[in-house]
Amino acid sequence: MREGRLVILAVMLGGASLVFAQEVKVHVHSTPTTSESAEVRADLGTALALLRSGNLEEGRKHLLALVSSGTADAKVFYNLAIAEMRSGLLEDARRHAMKAVEMSRGSWKALKLVVDLARRSGALEETRSWLDRLSDQLGDSIAVANASARLRLYEGKPMQAIRDASAILKKDETNSEALKTLVLAYLAMNRLEAVALMIGEMLKSMEGDGELFDMAATLALKTGDKIAAMAHLEKAVAYAPSLVDAHVRLGYLYFDAGNYEKAISEFQAALVWDTVNLAALLGIGNAYRRMQNYEKAIATFSRAIELYPDCADCYYSMGVAYLEYRPPEKDEPGHYKKALEYFEKYRATYRGGVRRDDPVDKYVDEARRMLDYLERQRIRQQGSTSVEQTPLAEPHNVQLDTEPQSSPEGEYEGEGLKLK
Repeated sequence: MREGRLVILAVMLGGASLVFAQEVKVHVHSTPTTSESAEVRADLGTALALLRSGNLEEGRKHLLALVSSGTADAKVFYNLAIAEMRSGLLEDARRHAMKAVEMSRGSWKALKLVVDLARRSGALEETRSWLDRLSDQLGDSIAVANASARLRLYEGKPMQAIRDASAILKKDETNSEALKTLVLAYLAMNRLEAVALMIGEMLKSMEGDGELFDMAATLALKTGDKIAAMAHLEKAVAYAPSLVDAHVRLGYLYFDAGNYEKAISEFQAALVWDTVNLAALLGIGNAYRRMQNYEKAIATFSRAIELYPDCADCYYSMGVAYLEYRPPEKDEPGHYKKALEYFEKYRATYRGGVRRDDPVDKYVDEARRMLDYLERQRIRQQGSTSVEQTPLAEPHNVQLDTEPQSSPEGEYEGEGLKLK
C-alpha cells in the first residue's frame, strides 16, 4: 500500500464552482512493479476487454506489460490512465495521460483527461507548467489552447478562461469545447442570464452532449430548480456515463427526494468510474442508513474510513449510524459507546473552525444520556428485591435534523459530506 493525497471537491455545482475542502489522505494500492507487469502477456485487446468487464487490476497489468515491452503507443497510455483514474491512482493516471498527449501530439481526449486529473488531484501548478511547455513544442494547437483555457477555470481565473476561449473562437467560431469553457466561466461568475441564452442555443446543435446537460443542471441548481436539475442530470449521465460528478449530484438529489434506492444506484455508477469517490461512498452509507440497513451503512462507512483516515465526515456518519443501530428488542449500551467513539474521532479530525451549532454536540449528549439511563437501570435491576420496582422513565429522545441538505453554494451539510 502507498499513501497518496487527494483533495476532495464539492460537486453539487460541478466544475463551474469547485470548492476546495479539507484535504484528507487516501490509501490505494500502488502500481505493480515492472517485473510483475512483465509476467502478463502484452495484449491490448485483452486489456481493454478486462477493463470493460470491470477487472481494473488485471487490465492495468496487461497495459503495464505493454509499456514495459516498449511497444506502447498513445492508445495504451490513454487507457492505462483511464484504468488508474478509475482505481484512484490519480498521480499515476495524470502521468500516463500526459504521455498519451505527447505521443499523440495533442489529442484532445487525452488533454481533457489530464486537465480533469489535475483538478481532482490538485496538481494545477505542475499541469500549467507542462501545458506551457507543450504549447511551445506543438505551436498553434487549438486542442492545447482549449486545455489551457479549461485549466484556467480550476485555477480560479474565469476572466482569463473567457479571454482564452474567445481567442479560440476567433479562429474556429463553432468550437464546442471553447463554447463550453465560456459557459463554465460564466457559471463561475454567476452570470446566469448569459449562461441560459448560451445553453439554449448550444443544445439545439449539441443535443447528445452529456457535459452540456451537466452544465444546464448547474444552472438549474443555481436558480433553485431541483426538478429541472434532476432531469438535466438524468440526460447527462445517459449520454456520458463517465461523468462522475453528475452521478454524485443526481444521487444527492434523489436522496433529498427520499428515493434512496435510486440514490444508491447513482452513487454506485459514480464508483464504476472512480472507485474511491468519497462523496459517493458517504452517499451510499447514508442512503442505507435511511433505509435502516445499518449493517451495509456501517460497512460502507468503514470502507470510506479505510481509504480516508483523516475524513472527519466519515467518522461523523459512522457515529450517527451506530447511534441509531439499536437492538430490535432491548436496548443495550454497546452501540452508544461505539457512537461516542466515532464522534470523538470526528472532533479529533475536523479541521474547520469551532462551531457552536455543531450537531455532533446533540448526538453526544443523547448518547451519554442513554448510557446513563441504561446504567441506572442495570444497577436498579441488580439491587432489586422481591418488592416490585417502578421502572425508570426512558429519557426523552432529542429530535435531530440529520437530512443532508444540498445548498446552492455547492456544499453538502448535515449527515452527508460537509465540504467547506
